Amino acid sequence: MAEGSKPVKPVLCRNIHRVQLLWSKRTIISPFGQEASRESELMIHLGHAVVGSNRLGEAKGFYDSLFASAGISGLFEHPSGGRVYGKDGIPFFVVLGPYDKRPATIGNGSMACFRFDTPAEVDAFYAKALEIGGTDEGAPGYRAPTFYMSYFRDLEGNKLCACCFEEAGA
Repeated sequence: MAEGSKPVKPVLCRNIHRVQLLWSKRTIISPFGQEASRESELMIHLGHAVVGSNRLGEAKGFYDSLFASAGISGLFEHPSGGRVYGKDGIPFFVVLGPYDKRPATIGNGSMACFRFDTPAEVDAFYAKALEIGGTDEGAPGYRAPTFYMSYFRDLEGNKLCACCFEEAGA
């Protein structure tokens, strides 16, 4: 950080295909209800999330089915035997075999979260995950006044989340 500059906190903005962290010169109200004023313009996007698998054939079947339920498809095969998923040519999720050829392991404390527009979409995505072999880590519901979330694990044990930001009872 440059001398004399102040750290800024990111504000999460609504976008189903990518996470946007936005700084701007205007006041912004985040989905969390917090007001934030920014002094400079800078935007950064989370490019994609990656999970490893030791059973790539099964993992691709799981993610093909899960993502198809949300209109997402495989974009191309990964050189490790995995697959890159996205929409409109933009990758957002990858399942692959680790580059170092060692066994894939789940990350303790790691999680990828897929954002939807409504609780009904979260419910459907969660139900699809369980239907195709995922395991429950927390049924859909409000975790805070505006956080509607569900948690599940894929076939390899990677923790995933489906969420939307909407007022309870809205």
